[in-house]
Amino acid sequence: MREARDIPMSITLETLLHDMVSAESLGDAAGMPVTSVAQDNRKVTEGCLFIAAQGFNTHGLAYAVDAVARGAVAVVWDGDCDRRDEILDQISNKVVCIHCVQLREHVG
Repeated sequence: MREARDIPMSITLETLLHDMVSAESLGDAAGMPVTSVAQDNRKVTEGCLFIAAQGFNTHGLAYAVDAVARGAVAVVWDGDCDRRDEILDQISNKVVCIHCVQLREHVG
């Protein structure tokens, strides 16, 4: 019998974000499995949801390309970033990108 730590655990994107965005806004991605959540792009692993919120000095969206390269399957973002459109253009064909109003308030 396999030990619990050997069994990959995941939760759906819809379950993780149910209080933050509508199920309709997730579309077909609602059932996507997510294995972890990270706000630091350096901690992203395969299957991760990357939280790209406005920080004190920089916006997390500036690190989204790296997060996707490290294995993020979805990026949830808020606010505005100087290069927002450019960054979203680079990653939106690779991962699910979800805008969330007041993301910082939801994730702390």
